[in-house]
Amino acid sequence: MAKTGYPILAFPTTFFLDKDGRIIDSAMAMKDYDYFEEKIEEALNTNTEIEEETTEAVEATSVQEN
Repeated sequence: MAKTGYPILAFPTTFFLDKDGRIIDSAMAMKDYDYFEEKIEEALNTNTEIEEETTEAVEATSVQEN
């Protein structure tokens, strides 16, 4: 078995990665389409919320500096 750097405890194993290649979630065993759609939506919403919070923090800092 090739060394992947990702912990595989069962087959199949699916990893959800962020844009930097970090594991943000995983799923072991067979899953249906709805499961994956839900997980993808959660990841997209989480990233959007983080980006919005970061933008708000940067804007608040800019206002305080002026």
